[in-house]
Amino acid sequence: MNELPIRRALAALGMPAGAGFEAMNRVSQPDQQADSMFERARGSLPALRSDASEIERARHALARSLLDEGGRALKEVAARGINASLSDSATAGLEAIVRLTGRPSLLIVGGKVAGASDEWEEPLDIFEGMIEEVIPKVGRLRVPEFADEPYLGTAFMVAPCLAMTNFHVAIHFAEQNGANWKIGTGLSALVDFLAENGHPGVPSGQHEFRVTGIEYLHPDPRVDLAVLRMESANELGKLLPAPLPLSTNKASIHARERVYVIGYPSADDRVDASIIDRVFGRQLGVKRFAPGEIMAASANGVQFTHDCSTLRGNSGSCVIGFNTGSVYGLHRAGTASVENRALSLAAVLNDARLIALGIGG
Repeated sequence: MNELPIRRALAALGMPAGAGFEAMNRVSQPDQQADSMFERARGSLPALRSDASEIERARHALARSLLDEGGRALKEVAARGINASLSDSATAGLEAIVRLTGRPSLLIVGGKVAGASDEWEEPLDIFEGMIEEVIPKVGRLRVPEFADEPYLGTAFMVAPCLAMTNFHVAIHFAEQNGANWKIGTGLSALVDFLAENGHPGVPSGQHEFRVTGIEYLHPDPRVDLAVLRMESANELGKLLPAPLPLSTNKASIHARERVYVIGYPSADDRVDASIIDRVFGRQLGVKRFAPGEIMAASANGVQFTHDCSTLRGNSGSCVIGFNTGSVYGLHRAGTASVENRALSLAAVLNDARLIALGIGG
C-alpha cells in the first residue's frame, strides 16, 4: 500500500514517521490528538443550507461518510503509525481529513512566515530563503475611491514594471479605451507590497505603488488574467520590487506537488464564519502564506486545482512551487473546504500579447 497518505497524516498529528512503537509512545495522547483532528475536520465541512437541493444533500452525506471513514483510519494511524493497514476508502477519508485540517493560513510578519505547524515546519525551514524572496513581490490591490471596499484582491510582479492579477479584479476599475483598456475616469489603483499585520516602524503607504495603466485584459474571461503597468518608484523614492520567476514547465503541474499561495484573504460571506475564524483568525486583509498541494490538472492543462486555504481577497494571488520558487499559477477562485482553481501560467505564456509585454515567451 502507498505509505504517503499515512506519512502525511502522521505529520499532521505531529508524530514521527518511524514504524516502531517506542517512537509512537513518545507522543503524548495520540488518540486524543486523532479525536481533536477529526472534530476539526468535521467542523470545517461547510454547513448544509436549509434550501439545499437533493443533489447537494447527497453530496453532503457522502462527505460526512467519507470523514467518518477517515476518522476511523486516523485512529488506526495514531495507534500503529506507519504500520497501519488501510483500505482504499479509509485512505480517501484520511486524505480528506488531512486536507481539511492541515492547510493553515499563516501570517507574514517582517517579511517572514510566522507560526508554522508541525507538518509544514520542515519545508518552511528548507525553502525559507526562496520564500522570503517571493514575499516582497506580492501586494494588496485597492482603489481608494471605493470607500466601501478597502481592497479588491492581490497582484504580483511578473516583469519590470508589470504586475498580474485576475480579470475579474481589474475589471472593477477598468474602462474601455478603443481596442484597449485604461483606468476608469475618476479612479486610481494602488498596490501595497507590504500590508502586513502590525508591521512595526513602517509608515503606512511606504511600500504602496500606483498602477499607471492597464496593459492587458485577456479576451477570454475563462483565462481570468490581467496585466497592470506600475510606476517604477513611488512618491517616497522606494523602488518597485523585481519580478518573480514564472514557470514554463507544464510537467510541474501534477497531483501532490507542494505549493503555496501568498496573498490577502479578506472577509468572505460565502464561507461559514466559524471556518474563517478557525483557519484565518480575525486578522484579515493582511499578507498571508498558505501551503498546500496541487490536487489535479485539467485535461487541457490550462487550469489546475489546489488545496491551499484561500478567501475572496486571494483573487490574483500567485501559486508558487515549494521546490522551485517559481510561479506555477494565478489563483482565481475557490470553493471553501473543497478545492481552489488556478490558471496554469505555463499554458498561457505563449500568448502573443504577453510575449510582446516581455512576459513569458
